[in-house]
Amino acid sequence: MAPMYYRNADAAILVFDLTDLDSFCEAQFWVSELQRNAEMHVCKCLVGNKCDLAARKVSKERAEEYARMIDAEYFEASAAQGKGMDKVFSRIAEDVLGQYSKEPEFKYWGIKESPSSSRLSTLEKEESVNLTDDNLSQRRKKDGQYESCCT
Repeated sequence: MAPMYYRNADAAILVFDLTDLDSFCEAQFWVSELQRNAEMHVCKCLVGNKCDLAARKVSKERAEEYARMIDAEYFEASAAQGKGMDKVFSRIAEDVLGQYSKEPEFKYWGIKESPSSSRLSTLEKEESVNLTDDNLSQRRKKDGQYESCCT
């Protein structure tokens, strides 16, 4: 991937396969690329995918330790079961909106500070984004598993 695609990124989701140690090592390469080419304030989320499988090669402790080293938050997810990514996107939304709330042009975007939380900023009600599991309920089950979202 060319650096121009992530140079001015506000957030990065670094996904690796929990059942493949090589993919964890490749994620570390992408972290170094991101650190070299992106802004300092970029929100980083490290995501271990395939947490539903038993053949784990990367321990949760190892991934959490690496996430702390790179100043990222660690999540585990299962794309096959549609679990975990809602937390990732919510965390990124909170962080990015929090960053932009500190900027002068913030008021022109229609974004307001939420009265319920000092960390969480929200869009105007009619412009808000609702993260739900609606897509998961629309996916068909095959042999007790949801169909893959990525075919």
